[in-house]
Amino acid sequence: MKCVICNEKITADPFGWDGGCNAEPVKEGQCCHPCDINIVLPARLAQYGKGVSVKWEYLTKKGAE
Repeated sequence: MKCVICNEKITADPFGWDGGCNAEPVKEGQCCHPCDINIVLPARLAQYGKGVSVKWEYLTKKGAE
């Protein structure tokens, strides 16, 4: 399975889960653990006004590749 954000193969996270993470609200589908921590979780926090900055231009460029 490939990450819908970075297109890399999804491997097991530090806890052993290899099914990927929910990539919403960034994209529909599953993402890898690094994208979940660095992109998806900050995007979710930003939605709720927690003051986390997300570089949407990065997401747009990576998603188009």
